[in-house]
Amino acid sequence: MSLRTKIFAIALFALLPLSLLFALSGITTTGQRRYGTIAGTGSSDYVIAIGGRYPSPTTLAFNRPLFSLSANSTDYFARFEFSASVNDANISVPYRVWLVKKGNSSTTDYEFQLLGTGTATSAALQHAGTEGGTVFPSGEYLCDTITFTPATTSTSPIGIYTALSAAYFTTNTVYSPGSLIPARVFISDAGNFGYLVFDADPADGKNITFSVEAGT
Repeated sequence: MSLRTKIFAIALFALLPLSLLFALSGITTTGQRRYGTIAGTGSSDYVIAIGGRYPSPTTLAFNRPLFSLSANSTDYFARFEFSASVNDANISVPYRVWLVKKGNSSTTDYEFQLLGTGTATSAALQHAGTEGGTVFPSGEYLCDTITFTPATTSTSPIGIYTALSAAYFTTNTVYSPGSLIPARVFISDAGNFGYLVFDADPADGKNITFSVEAGT
């Protein structure tokens, strides 16, 4: 290839739209999606006590939406990240993240495995970016502080994180900046689990909402 041809190729690559560059590199994402709000009732609001297999009616009764990690009928997004918001300032809410499997189309039960636990704390002020937003609308306070603790066979509840780390080299990264900047937790690999479920225990009258984005 001549020098002129190389220069032309580099210039053309630089002009490609970002979306096309992502497509060429194999990077795909669900985009940031709002997860269902969990409301505090004054008593424990955790609805999933331990991992296990639950029939479909029990899973529906949990009233915790399934966030799909499926890119299509056969492929799963490996990585995901999440953040949160609360309906009041300076509120700390404990939460749990569950990984969920479902069998083929004839299977009506779900397997729940706990990935980890943590606490999300809302900022002191509303962020201007929440005005009119669809992910975090006006009236919510973004969590600028967050923790995440992997769930293992030594924690309570027992969780699958150590096994995922051994099998898929799963890691977690916590970004907890404070200063009104949205905090996030990054999970590098969810194995072959097809869904996420968030559970939380807000104080009475307090609500927490998670935002999730999955990708390759």
